[in-house]
Amino acid sequence: CGKPNLAQIPRDKRFRKCFQAEEGNQLVIADYGNIEMCIVAEISGDEVLINVFREKKDAHRFTASILTGKAEKDVTKAERQQAKPVNFGLVYGMQPPKVVLYPRSGYGVTMSPKEAISYREKYFEKFAGIAKWHLLAQRDGQRQKMAWSRGGRLRYLDTGEFFNEYYNHPVQSTGADGLKSALRYVYNRFKKLAGRPPTRVKDLPESS
Repeated sequence: CGKPNLAQIPRDKRFRKCFQAEEGNQLVIADYGNIEMCIVAEISGDEVLINVFREKKDAHRFTASILTGKAEKDVTKAERQQAKPVNFGLVYGMQPPKVVLYPRSGYGVTMSPKEAISYREKYFEKFAGIAKWHLLAQRDGQRQKMAWSRGGRLRYLDTGEFFNEYYNHPVQSTGADGLKSALRYVYNRFKKLAGRPPTRVKDLPESS
């Protein structure tokens, strides 16, 4: 899933132009803010990250403040953008060499090997609960040869597979489970309003 990375819609306008509504219609865009980091907080039990969400803060801005040593209010948009691949990369078990490559290819962010090592040390010093979760997830996953989501979705793994699958699957699969549940709620709501399975939002009553 690369060149381009279609796990997400690339920021390049050439790709974004591929998504257009038919004439007379509009696209509705909805997103869960910080959803993967919310799931990481729940699964890892990391108190620092849990408090980020309890205090209604932005996880990427918070991480940027750790990496830069700045107050959160002083973090720039560029610094927040740089923190996103650090959050995702380290949560999913990337080592410094990959942390250098991942931001460049996925986010257009340049990072030196020295910065990647420094960021990793600062990150796990602050989020000790995530570091502990990594150890337990890898131990239990290798012992049982599987990883699982909070919704009960199992993935059987070979002990020879990359260890980061033990961290990746529980988070991303839980997110996928939640999204599918949400889409079902949306479908049922549309069906109730329209009186039949909906095919187009514009068929719904004006009051909906």
